[in-house]
Amino acid sequence: MSTISKQNKFSGAANKLPHWERLLDNYIQTNINHSFKWGSFDCVSFANGAFKVQYGFKCVQTDEYSDAKSALKALKKICKTTDLAESVDQFLTRINPNLIRRGDIALVEGNIIDQIDGVGASLGVCIGDKIACVSISGLVFVSFTQARIAWRV
Repeated sequence: MSTISKQNKFSGAANKLPHWERLLDNYIQTNINHSFKWGSFDCVSFANGAFKVQYGFKCVQTDEYSDAKSALKALKKICKTTDLAESVDQFLTRINPNLIRRGDIALVEGNIIDQIDGVGASLGVCIGDKIACVSISGLVFVSFTQARIAWRV
């Protein structure tokens, strides 16, 4: 399986890879200085990559896009909505943000991170008591209490 089908929302039935925590640490360290870039290193590709290092396959196959407008078009094509949270809901199970744990995906307000044109909220990855998020200057780490919405990975 290379991605999760929307009809079979990921339920955690697959086993995480051995040493997924080390793999996640390596993924964070490898990307710590990568700057935000639509379509290659934005919040969706970052969260998708974090999922892949934990399970060995991507959560969702995304279309190519290069700016906010084409990102919304790709989201609409794949998920039939431009709402980021509703899109993630189609693939992962939403949880109470207070129950977020290492490896889970979170949605945080975009203005907590950076003022990136076209971004009102951003997906990040829980790495313990922090959520790693993509910013213009590389990864930034915000308190897990900033998670507005969370999904179990």
